[in-house]
Amino acid sequence: MYTFVESEISVEEFKKEISNEDIFYYYLGDFENNSWFSAPWRNDTDPSLRISYYNNSWVWVDFGEDPRPKDGISFIMKYYNISFVEALQQGWKDITGLGTKSVKKQVIKHNNKSYCNIRNLLPFEISYWESANITLDDLNKFNVVSGEIRHNDIIWHKSKEKDPLFIYMWDKKTPIYKGYRPFAPDPRLKFYSKNITNHIQGWDLLPEKGNILIITKSYKDVIVWYKLGYPAIAPHSENMFISPFDLYELESRFKHIYINYDNDDTGVKKSIQYSSEHNLKYFNLPISTNCKDPFQFVVCDGYDNLNNLFLEKQKRDNIL
Repeated sequence: MYTFVESEISVEEFKKEISNEDIFYYYLGDFENNSWFSAPWRNDTDPSLRISYYNNSWVWVDFGEDPRPKDGISFIMKYYNISFVEALQQGWKDITGLGTKSVKKQVIKHNNKSYCNIRNLLPFEISYWESANITLDDLNKFNVVSGEIRHNDIIWHKSKEKDPLFIYMWDKKTPIYKGYRPFAPDPRLKFYSKNITNHIQGWDLLPEKGNILIITKSYKDVIVWYKLGYPAIAPHSENMFISPFDLYELESRFKHIYINYDNDDTGVKKSIQYSSEHNLKYFNLPISTNCKDPFQFVVCDGYDNLNNLFLEKQKRDNIL
């Protein structure tokens, strides 16, 4: 039992120098996203401890005791059965090899880089898009590829059957990309983004001028609207909107701008809010369609029916 009464390492200093990833790597060894381990504090007949990249952070979950995700300091507390303050001191000592902050730090550091290894789409990946009549030519036009994404040399996800990974590769040099797992078991595990600050999905494909522009909520929906002949863009979240500067430019290029978000409570609320604030129009799929977004709708009912619904909305808005 360790009996440190007071830690000379503050929480802020500890977290600045030692990440959750460092902690799991030190105590468990190499791991990938969703790696399973036998819990060090008991004899598992089957591994019940999992390391996952969850909600933008590496976490551990002990399914043998508590399914809630926890951070690295909590892992040290459990590992040694010690208090939070003791865990700060013990983790610092273990991982840096030092006892106090008064000695020069030699913390294990990774490169703090994320990158992806990309390849062309395989048949099982193409079939996902074919359900919405999106062809390989379409996917090439919109720079949709596949492969794996790594965070600090640890695999965040690698595409596989029943759990494909699509990578929207907007800029290879910077790079700017987003990973998308449509069948991730938790919504917070669906996306992994790199350098998307100030980036707007689909902007680079916009025509110089046009009649209608659609601001939607996902890159999938951008592709669907383009296939119907409507240029579209998408911020990276419904809680983000186009900056006033960008919106001013778009209004000078397009006669009418529609906001098209999901028809759930959040999507409808944001559609009404943004259209009211910026004097724009909005179009949400009717609840009666039982489809939340354009991609889902064309899978079920096809492009012609989606176009008919949108044309009806344009008539109600007196632009046809």
